[in-house]
Amino acid sequence: MTTRLVGGSASHSGIPASRNATARYTWHHERVSIRSLLVDDSDAFLKAASDLLQREGVTVVGVASNSAEALRQARALRPDVILVDIGLGNESGFDLARLLAQDGQAGGADVILISARAETDYAELVA
Repeated sequence: MTTRLVGGSASHSGIPASRNATARYTWHHERVSIRSLLVDDSDAFLKAASDLLQREGVTVVGVASNSAEALRQARALRPDVILVDIGLGNESGFDLARLLAQDGQAGGADVILISARAETDYAELVA
């Protein structure tokens, strides 16, 4: 499992929101479909992110709003990638990422930590 942090606010200048974001690449969704699971405590974000990802050719196989639900869905759906909000209400996305990494039944999906807050707010925790 790999864990990445994508954070900060979007920029209209074409600069990635995060310094660890790679250069833009050409995605050929007609060739390969990535299956994703979204985990966030905001229903509005889950809807918006699902719509955006699906428009870009990423299949959203499920959404979850807490760690228990995310673990259940990861085991049942076996997505390729799991996008996890760092702040899950009263829960921690970091803790969920650790649980997913240790859970042999979750399928070994890559976990990408996401946040609307700046990357620097979490730099020590990511390190």
